[in-house]
Amino acid sequence: MIEKNINRTFFSEKKAPAFFELCWELKDPKKFKEENQRFYRFLYDDLKIILQHVSYAPTVVEFSKLIVFFGVDDDPEIHDLLSDAVIR
Repeated sequence: MIEKNINRTFFSEKKAPAFFELCWELKDPKKFKEENQRFYRFLYDDLKIILQHVSYAPTVVEFSKLIVFFGVDDDPEIHDLLSDAVIR
């Protein structure tokens, strides 16, 4: 899911909608986050870099949903970067 142009190295906003579709299909997102180390690192490391480059408003909205959906809201830096993306 995250290897296909949604990681911090190859991020493309054009491919983000397909990524979000896959995320919303998960039955237990918090369990998935805990069991999948690569996805866990994506949420807590790659996402911070990606949020600094997102410019399309609907993508920012979807990333904010993603943060709540997977329970990444325990990282205060994510909130700062998300609010910066909203301001942009």
